[in-house]
Amino acid sequence: MILVSGATGFLGTHLLIELCGTGMDIRAIKRATSDMAFVQRVFDFYGKTSQFQQIEWVVADVMDIDSLMSIMEGVDVIYHCAAKVSFSEKDKKEMQQANIRGTANIVDAALEHGILKICHVSSIAVLGKAELITDETVWDENAKHSDYARSKFNAELEIWRGCAEGMNAVVVRPSVIVGPWKPKSGIGGLYQQIRGGLKYYTGGANSFVDVRDVAKVMMLLMQSDIKNDGFILTSENMPYKEITTMIAEIIGMPAPHKFASRSTTEMAWRLNVVKGFFTGKKSSFTKDTARISQNTSVYSDKKLKDKVPFEYRTVRKSLENCHRFYMFLSK
Repeated sequence: MILVSGATGFLGTHLLIELCGTGMDIRAIKRATSDMAFVQRVFDFYGKTSQFQQIEWVVADVMDIDSLMSIMEGVDVIYHCAAKVSFSEKDKKEMQQANIRGTANIVDAALEHGILKICHVSSIAVLGKAELITDETVWDENAKHSDYARSKFNAELEIWRGCAEGMNAVVVRPSVIVGPWKPKSGIGGLYQQIRGGLKYYTGGANSFVDVRDVAKVMMLLMQSDIKNDGFILTSENMPYKEITTMIAEIIGMPAPHKFASRSTTEMAWRLNVVKGFFTGKKSSFTKDTARISQNTSVYSDKKLKDKVPFEYRTVRKSLENCHRFYMFLSK
């Protein structure tokens, strides 16, 4: 029996689609308010409509350890995907609770039930800064980190605490995940901006990976003898200008052609704060995202490939899959 937390989220949904082919029983956590219709649409897109019906959906919350205790009966392994991702100051407290306390509850319940192994979804944000960032790049407590990065770093500490108490775990640290999801979130939001005539690009660079590949690597690690170790998952390191140009080519729109300097993006997030004060609407372009957009970070997944040989999809193929999904939703 497999238990998946965060099963109605972006990665969790794609993981379920991959797990449905294993023949194992799957128990998936949802909230009472989860958008199950959209999750099923993702299954439909991949031609997995019938598999959706095979999943045992249970209502629980990682913040409620009693609900976790009751649903872990008979569970052998856990994929812990539940997390809150935000770069808004307003979400700081909720994000810390969901990511840190939620992970601690998963660990405590797993230890109580003698779960065989956990796969925890962390982030490249938990690693330190270097010219080339690897899994051995140490977190610098004194460096500037987003609230999201700090919450994921402390969540990962809860996993290592569980390992010290006898639990077996593997940790994946995906780079920026690319794949089909709600049009206003993640890559979908960037698609919408470019379709709307986005003119500006920033000077930073980051690392990207397909959501389907993240799910498959998670499964490979769980099926292996590897335990109590963490791995970067990345396909390609790429400048933001290149990825915006690629999206524009795929959807047949002009590519952003004006360079937004660091001073420009610093001004932009401040203006968004003022605008939000009067409109009451939060902007996804915050102080943290403005600064991330100007940073150049290069990541290596050599540690993973030395232990689990794996060929990732290219970023272009990932973006083309997103485009097909948005066309599917519009039908």
